[in-house]
Amino acid sequence: MAIKLTSEEFFTKKLDESFEGLRGISRTFLEGGEAAAEKQFADFIRNGGVDTVNYFKNKSVPELTEALLADGDKILDGWLCSCGVPMHFPGRKVDWFANPTYNKYAEWTWQLSRHPEWTKLAMLYRATGDEKYAVAFEDYFMGWVEQTEKPEAGTSGYATLSWRTLECGIRLESSWLYAIMSFACSKKISDHTISCFFRSVWENVDRILNASTTHNWLITEMSGVDATAICFPFFKESAEWGAHSLGRLTDEFAVQIYDDGFQFELTTGYHKVVINTYRSVISLRERMGAPVSDEFCKNVANLYRVYLKLMMPDGKSPGLNDGGKIDVPSTAREAIELMPSFRPEFEYIAEGKGSEPAFKSVLLPYSGFAVMRSGWTESDSCAILESAPFGYAHQHEDKLQVMLFAYGKRLLDDPGTFRYDTSAMRKYILSSYSHNTALVDGCGQNRRAKHKWQAEFIKKKADVKATFGKDTEAAEGFYDQGYGGEFIPVRHERTLVWHKNGLGDIKIPFWTVYDKFIPADAKEHTYTLLWHLDEVEEKVSGNTVSADFGDGVSFEIVGMSAPRIVKGQTEPVFMGWKPNHTPGDNPHYPTPTVNLDYTGSVVAVATALVPLKDGMKNPINALLCDIDGNVSVITDEGKYSFNKNKLFD
Repeated sequence: MAIKLTSEEFFTKKLDESFEGLRGISRTFLEGGEAAAEKQFADFIRNGGVDTVNYFKNKSVPELTEALLADGDKILDGWLCSCGVPMHFPGRKVDWFANPTYNKYAEWTWQLSRHPEWTKLAMLYRATGDEKYAVAFEDYFMGWVEQTEKPEAGTSGYATLSWRTLECGIRLESSWLYAIMSFACSKKISDHTISCFFRSVWENVDRILNASTTHNWLITEMSGVDATAICFPFFKESAEWGAHSLGRLTDEFAVQIYDDGFQFELTTGYHKVVINTYRSVISLRERMGAPVSDEFCKNVANLYRVYLKLMMPDGKSPGLNDGGKIDVPSTAREAIELMPSFRPEFEYIAEGKGSEPAFKSVLLPYSGFAVMRSGWTESDSCAILESAPFGYAHQHEDKLQVMLFAYGKRLLDDPGTFRYDTSAMRKYILSSYSHNTALVDGCGQNRRAKHKWQAEFIKKKADVKATFGKDTEAAEGFYDQGYGGEFIPVRHERTLVWHKNGLGDIKIPFWTVYDKFIPADAKEHTYTLLWHLDEVEEKVSGNTVSADFGDGVSFEIVGMSAPRIVKGQTEPVFMGWKPNHTPGDNPHYPTPTVNLDYTGSVVAVATALVPLKDGMKNPINALLCDIDGNVSVITDEGKYSFNKNKLFD
């Protein structure tokens, strides 16, 4: 048995004997032995020692679908799955340190110990009452505690295979908690297993409290501690644990959340992880009679608002940094269900009722995103300029990238994330090469090499400004932290301008991008603008690239140099790829990337981004600009000019 907390310590020091059913349990152990104490404790649990009534309040009995039954059959047979890769353990004899992945992807083993299968077994037990699911849970749990030993205090989770504090928090808050609440009354689970389970629960809490981390991990860790404290108050330390965890969760609003609501990792995915974790804390505490404060709920509502601000017209967020595209209407529905008082704010996006949000275009001045939006339907247009700080974790080298949606299509998109391995594709996704930004002498941004997060950054505004007008909107930012391993000292300034009603005799809406490069070394450099298209067929004619996105929608990019198209390149650098976000043998597939090259010292260039639909024609032939911010858009009919600096006056 790998549990370090002995039965003697557990029964004589860790339990609150003021609880009916636990009175005298230390004496029971000392006089009657381990088996007698285990029986008294197990009887206490089975007879209401855990409050399953309130825990399952508002939780319906799981629907007994064919898919759930099939999953249960696989789990009963010894099939477990981690990171999308299944492995068979005959007889449910699991090697909890196994790794079947072709590249020994470490996350597989770590995430195996999140035990999502135990939740499914518990769901099936609740739906059917069939004790075979309880027996399987016992087999898996006892196998786990027999193999895995809690490391010494302060040991890094990465030095273990099953005791990262992240997994501890996940186990305590979700899979373990749901399982024991479901199986608490099962007579098939032995007294010994029940006592081992709670001894291991104590060890998981102790592990977190002695090795807690930061960022989204800390939120998850504290959620696990909080769930244990609220649901298992019979531990002597439960009140202390609950005060500590709720205090830390409250403090982290000021530590991790920018004033505009974005969590400091600046990823759409991990922002949702943080929301989900806080949502779990609010919901569980409400059900168990220990609700959080109104101020706590207001802080969580501020997190939900970020998705309203970033939502593209298809109802999803961009996949920023190590993040996926989040479904915003369903997220808004969560906010309403969790906090009904916030219904007016989220109702339109969640249900299409009530009033539209009070804003269309919006600036997130701390997290560094300028969002230009024509409206809230799928036929509307939206562009985002990202001029964000590097953030705390899960960062990509993508400052000044542009994302564009029009006529129901994502024309320029963020590539999202890729599995956390050492592959060339992972390095590509992290780099500037996979984003709609710029290279200098073939090198990407390199903030990562020198970045060190400081606590005061959370109150610092980003390098971004924006102006939103009736006919024209614009946003601007800069990057000046070096390119490549030599930190080539070039400052890149980018302005994104939306001509909402066209410009002069150009009667269709379009965007111009003004890029200025200023080298501190006064040398000549080659500057390359990157524009990533999706799975489309592209054509090049002069300085224009055309791409057909289907359904009558096309997109044209007009530059000031002859474009190069890179697709599926592996040398000298990865370029022209899109990650495959669905399980399968092919991790990525080639897509066209437009390269526009310019050479000089101080260089200013302009690019037109022109969405088209239903037979529209792009009248733009060429562009001119200078280093003072003057831009001219040229058509057969004439030249139409503006100064990007005056847009911000």
